[in-house]
This record gives sequence, structure tokens and C-alpha cells, in this order.
Amino acid sequence: MSEAISVLVTNEDTDVRLDRWLRRRYPNVHQGRLEKLFRTGQIRVDGHRVKGSLRLVSGNSIRIPPILGLSEKTRPPKTKKIALNSEKVSLVRKWVIFKNNDILAINKPSGLAVQGGTGIREHLDLMLDALRFDAEERPRLVHRLDRDTSGVLLLARTISSARELAKIFREKELCKTYWALTAGVPAQKEGRIDIALLKKKISKIKDEIVITKDGMNAITDYKIVERVGNSFAWLSLRPHTGRTHQIRIHCAASLNCPIVGDKKYNLCDNEIDFTGLGDGLHLHSRSLQLSYTSEGNNKKTWLDLVAPIPEHMSQSWEYLGFDKNYTQDNISVLDT
Repeated sequence: MSEAISVLVTNEDTDVRLDRWLRRRYPNVHQGRLEKLFRTGQIRVDGHRVKGSLRLVSGNSIRIPPILGLSEKTRPPKTKKIALNSEKVSLVRKWVIFKNNDILAINKPSGLAVQGGTGIREHLDLMLDALRFDAEERPRLVHRLDRDTSGVLLLARTISSARELAKIFREKELCKTYWALTAGVPAQKEGRIDIALLKKKISKIKDEIVITKDGMNAITDYKIVERVGNSFAWLSLRPHTGRTHQIRIHCAASLNCPIVGDKKYNLCDNEIDFTGLGDGLHLHSRSLQLSYTSEGNNKKTWLDLVAPIPEHMSQSWEYLGFDKNYTQDNISVLDT
């Protein structure tokens, strides 16, 4: 029998009832079956027994039991188990950029999904045992990055730190900085993008993110770090919200400068020569800053986590002559 999995709630599902959230993903499960799973504690949120009427918030971790009452005909295909041999464990542990008793931070590779989904057979959630180290339990996911986005990703090593980190993300008590290489250069050196986005379901297994005034607010601050004529810009970006594909859509639709390597949101017709650049999405979660309460001494601990850019972006930085030693990411519009 397959194991239970944990699914992280994103901003798009904030204030949705838990039972409705589950029925959308498992349409063959009846309400009565769900209620039994709630009563027996097989479905939990942040480790607690819950009722179907619970309103979800961003950062919640939902435990999904192995079968969830699905029949053999409608049960999703099993995810192939990854063999965590010594070579795989060594590889995964090389991603670690910070570790203490409460928290782990890794530099997630581009191309690795954080959790499973349609057509995904290898993802970080299957590899978390490699990051257990001396802890009794595997670390817990508290947020996500897109499959093709690299960079800083936090993991909680205890239940209490998972709850606190979920609260920090939910209440936006942290600062996230992304680096991107765009095709084309924004008209303004720095600014704020404020364009609402809405996740629209177009099939049972596929969603589409659209720009609409009726969507959820999505705000991103940006500044140009370096540029190459009118062809390329290195942007430093700070999202105030965490909508799906927010930065990618904001760059393409608002700045008319799609991120290099973004095949989904390349919405403009810039005729640019990409020869010499690395292959892959040029979007990287560069740094994450936050303050949290350490479980051991009940004192506030400040974290300033930085992840080096991946190989394909490093190749592009080298080719374009960008300063790899750049560290200053202040964006003035954040203070306005």
C-alpha cells in the first residue's frame, strides 16, 4: 500500500472549505466517506484532527491518506518510489545551504518538482528521508517553488517549527528576493507591478492562470540590476503576494519582458538572439529573510538565506558579462 502524502495549501485556496477542497481533487469520493476519514483522523491539517468545515489558509499542510476511498478503477497511478541509495542521499544533501535543529534550507534544483502531480514521477517530497539527518522524522514542506524555478526552499524539522513557519508565510512576515533574466528591458529602471491573477480550471487536471480585475491581488516590486542594450535585463524582484506563476506572468504581461526559457508565458514577439545562453527557465529564488522563534531557547533567530544561481543561469551570466559578485538587492519602492 502507498504511503500518506502531505499537500501544502497555497494562497489560491485560502478560505476554501476543506471538504470542498478534497472533493475538487477526488471527485469520486462522497461526503459520507470524507466524514468517516475526518472522524478517524486519517485526514489531518497541520497534524491535527479536523472537520470538513475547516476553512483553509495558505501554509496549511493537509495529510492525504493512501487510498482516500477511491475504487481500484479510479485510484490514481502509484508514484514510482525513489531508491534512496547512498549516491542519491549524497546528492540531495549537497543541496543543503542551512541546517539547525528547527529548520533546513536547500537550494532546489531547476526541473525538480516539489510535490507529485500528473505526469510527475520524481519530486522532492519523495526524497525528504535523505534530509532527516539525526531527526526522528523527515522534514516537512512549508512552501513551494515552481518545478523549473530554482533556489531557496525552507523545510521544517519539527511540528512546532512547521506551524510557526506556516504562520510566517501566511502573514507574510518575511522577505523573498528572486533573480530573473528577461528577454527585453523594462521601460522603467524600477517599479511595482500590481495586476490581479485568477486560477481558472479548464479541465479536470489542468488549470490556467489569467489576468483579470476580478482575480486575487498580486503585487511584485522589481529593479534592473544590469542590462545588455535592449536585449536582456537582469531583474531583482520581490513579490508581496504568492500567486501561482506570479513573477512569470508579471514580467511577460506587464513589463513585456518574458523570462528567458519560459515557454508558457512568452507572450511577446521580441526578436532576440539567445545564442550562448544556458537552457532552462532563468528564474531563481535568490534569498529569503525571516525571524523565527527557536524551539530550544524561545529566542528570536534571524535568518538571511542565500542560494547560488544554478549552472544554466551561471552560464548566461558569464556570457552576458554580469557581475557574479553582486549582493545588493535593495529595492526602493518597497519602502513607499
